[in-house]
Amino acid sequence: LSAGNRTHVLEIRDVLRRLTDAFPGKAGEEAKALDVIMQSVHAQRATATEADFDGAQLARTLNHAGVLHANMEKHEEAVSLHEEALQLQRKALPVGHVEVGLTLQRLAAELHTAGGDQLPRAHACYAEALQLIKAHHEAGGDPKATAVELANTYAGLGGVCNNMFKYNAAVDHFEHALLLLADVAGADSPAYTNLEETAKYCRGMMK
Repeated sequence: LSAGNRTHVLEIRDVLRRLTDAFPGKAGEEAKALDVIMQSVHAQRATATEADFDGAQLARTLNHAGVLHANMEKHEEAVSLHEEALQLQRKALPVGHVEVGLTLQRLAAELHTAGGDQLPRAHACYAEALQLIKAHHEAGGDPKATAVELANTYAGLGGVCNNMFKYNAAVDHFEHALLLLADVAGADSPAYTNLEETAKYCRGMMK
């Protein structure tokens, strides 16, 4: 990039970063939010060879885009975006960083949705995510937020095991998730009762 073009790209990138944070991705706003976020992705990618390139920030933006694509049922695109985010994070962040775990969790969820021959990969992603998020939780990260993410990861891993007919493992993961959910959401919450029904089914399949 020339000096003038580089300055222009950096200005656009910084503006789009702020706009990205302004869109929560509420129902009915996904298309508008996605357009802004993908503009931010393209602007940040354009500075990938620059000295001040922030790979971790681009990864966050890619993950935002991946979640919105998933919400719009564009799962293949979501997988691609989360994969790109993961590659960037593995280069930019310290080994064991919780953001890597959260990206793995999102990627695992999309691979789980794809099902079939993607289930073993979903299982591997969830398993690695679990290690990272659990370590962050035990190290004193935001107790409620990390407990929720840990519960989501246990539940996702249990769901994959269920689909792979590994019912004993599924029940074990679901029970860990239920303990966490009872603490942060309550045993009368919809999340808890829905997961308990799934765990009950798996317990029945163990017989």
